Amino acid sequence: MPENNPQRLSEIVSAFASEGANDAKWILTEHQLAQAKMSVQIAHATLDEIATVPENDNEAEIATDCRKIVRGMLLDVLEHYTIFLSYLSGTNVSVRMGKKEL
Repeated sequence: MPENNPQRLSEIVSAFASEGANDAKWILTEHQLAQAKMSVQIAHATLDEIATVPENDNEAEIATDCRKIVRGMLLDVLEHYTIFLSYLSGTNVSVRMGKKEL
């Protein structure tokens, strides 16, 4: 990573800015939502691993059922995260994403 890139949020958005004081909150919100998305993706991948290499038949069945639940959650998170990003970018992605074609 080049040394001239900002290393801290405070280098990007001043907390004392008279205008755009909420910019830091928007960046933090986007970051928190990205973390939530990644957490659900990792949970889905972990359940996939457990279902693929279970310790017994019961665990395989439970992991498969849980993976289906988490997959639905993941699709919802991805849909809503995309809509959130469309607001930040000013695009019409929310209209296109309403079809649940993830």
